Amino acid sequence: MAEVIVVGAGVIGLAAGYELGLAGHTVRVVSADVPGSCQSAGRTRIFRLAHADGPLTEAAARSLDLWEGWEAAAGAPLLDRTGLLLTGDMSDREPHLGPFGGLRQLTGRAHPLAVEQERWLLERTGAATRAEEAVRFLQARVDVTLDEVVGVDRRGVHLAGRGRWNADAVVVCAGPESYRWLGLPLPQRLRSVRFSFALREPLEPGAPCWIHRDERLCEPFYAVMDGPDHYSVGLSNSASADVPEAEHIRDAHRRATAVVRRVFPGLVPIAERVIACEYCVNPCGPAHDGWDIRCRDGVVGVAGPSLFKFAPLLGRLIEERVTAAVAA
Repeated sequence: MAEVIVVGAGVIGLAAGYELGLAGHTVRVVSADVPGSCQSAGRTRIFRLAHADGPLTEAAARSLDLWEGWEAAAGAPLLDRTGLLLTGDMSDREPHLGPFGGLRQLTGRAHPLAVEQERWLLERTGAATRAEEAVRFLQARVDVTLDEVVGVDRRGVHLAGRGRWNADAVVVCAGPESYRWLGLPLPQRLRSVRFSFALREPLEPGAPCWIHRDERLCEPFYAVMDGPDHYSVGLSNSASADVPEAEHIRDAHRRATAVVRRVFPGLVPIAERVIACEYCVNPCGPAHDGWDIRCRDGVVGVAGPSLFKFAPLLGRLIEERVTAAVAA
């Protein structure tokens, strides 16, 4: 087995470290930031199979099986099986969901916090990922060092505070920084913003996730439980990261609050928390989804906005790539 250094302690870097450790490698994860504090920040994420791309739908189904393995190891749920509601034209997603149970059509008050809709589509496998708990589960099982990486090569890394660390293999899962270490041009960077709103009344069990695409009601959005007593709403249309963050948040706050007033009578229309997350578009696939695992000069890395729900699968794929490389 090999000594491996993983650069980056978001959920993908932590997943890679965890899976590499399970395979018998000695792993050290190094990050300039507190684990899970950048692109992986937030209490929850949406888990879904519903993609407009067939291979991504299949990858999400594989990842679901691996999430269940993580839950068994954690001895606690990491996914809340709330289901996912879809509204608007989903004809590009429906064909790919047939092998996984398809979509069920509903009417009326399918969402306990929202106004009635003439037609809902329900993906039963949809869930709210317990993001913070998943990061804690992984962090407890890997060795994480906080330091700035200033150099990367196939046999180790240079750290700002600790000098040179040598290894048999290096993996980079550092968000936009991965492009630099892999020698790739930085693609377009976007920023998504979502806000958390308090429930007017306690709700057991939690509300389903929701992806809305029918502009006759309001602009497109996505929404997910944000802990037991809050619901998080984000606008589907991201903005360029070149827009100043404060300006973007002010505009998104106005629009998201308008959505809540129009659509969610079960929420208090006052934003209490905000997450602004910058990410790079996927350079090799569907515009905002998916990933690409690259290898440059012996360094393995992940490009693209890896997406939280794929973390167990990406961790496994990275482990397989590294194990094969060190055995060659």
